Formats: sequence, C-alpha cells, structure tokens
Amino acid sequence: MEKHGRHRYYRLANAEVAQTVESLMAISNKAAADEPQDDALEPIQYARTCYDHLAGKVGVLLADSLVKQGWLELSSVSDDSNFTLTSQGEAGFHNLGIDTTTLRHSRRQFARQCLDWTERRYHLAGALGAALTAYVFEQKWLLTCPNSRVVHLTNEGRKGFQDVFSVAL
Repeated sequence: MEKHGRHRYYRLANAEVAQTVESLMAISNKAAADEPQDDALEPIQYARTCYDHLAGKVGVLLADSLVKQGWLELSSVSDDSNFTLTSQGEAGFHNLGIDTTTLRHSRRQFARQCLDWTERRYHLAGALGAALTAYVFEQKWLLTCPNSRVVHLTNEGRKGFQDVFSVAL
C-alpha cells in the first residue's frame, strides 16, 4: 500500500491476482456495455494544476517524456518519491532558462513524484515541477481557466510540447 494524502493505493501481489481481478472486471463491465460511453476526457482529467505544478494527462505525459528523453530518472529506492535530474536534464532545463542550481537550494523538495489521481501515474512536482509549469505558462502554451484548476492547451502549446519535449498532444 502507498499513501498519498487521504488516498491509499494498493499493488497486486502477482499476475494470477491481476488476471482474477481483470476477469471480474470483464464480468462487471458486460452490464455497463449497453450504456453510452463518452470517450472524451473531462477537462480536469486532461490538464490541470496540482497546487503549482502541471497534472492530468498532459502532466503525466510530460513527466514520462522527461524520463524517456533522459532528463529525469525514476528513483531506484522503493520508498523514495523523487525524480533524479540527469546531466542531460540539467542542460535541457538550463536551455529553457530554468536555474536548477537555485531550485535545488530552495526549502522545498526539488523534483518530487506526485501521483496523479486521474491517471494513476506520476507527474513532476516540487520546485522543478513548479518552475517547469511557470515556463509553459510564460510561453502561453497553457492558459488558466478562471476559478478552476483546469488549464487549456493552446495551438502554440501543442507545437511547443512536441518540439521541446516530444510530447504529442
């Protein structure tokens, strides 16, 4: 079990348990199959802020891409919930104008893994996540929605996320 705030997330013991759960899900989903399905993500699931960093599908895809490109590494310690910034990532963030040295010396965690409640995967939080989110807002890649955590992706954002981070949105 992994605690994140008031939520508890459980891992399955092995593949047999997973197969059993999937079988039960298949049976339970037959009744729901006749109901109309909405494939579109709700805006809050697609892109939102989580405190001062980016979350939702966009936030998770961005974190995944940073790991895939070698800018960040997942912690190898099971009880550590931080990303590790690589030298390649250091250079990449420097090229964006993000001073990682200053961020490392702030009072808050540097590059924390934050479990996304809609995606059930991690997005980037901490000082680095906040700085990266500020960057995408400064670039006008995302726009805030008044009185909401929802953010909207702009056409410039779609191109910027693809060109800079290889994230297709």
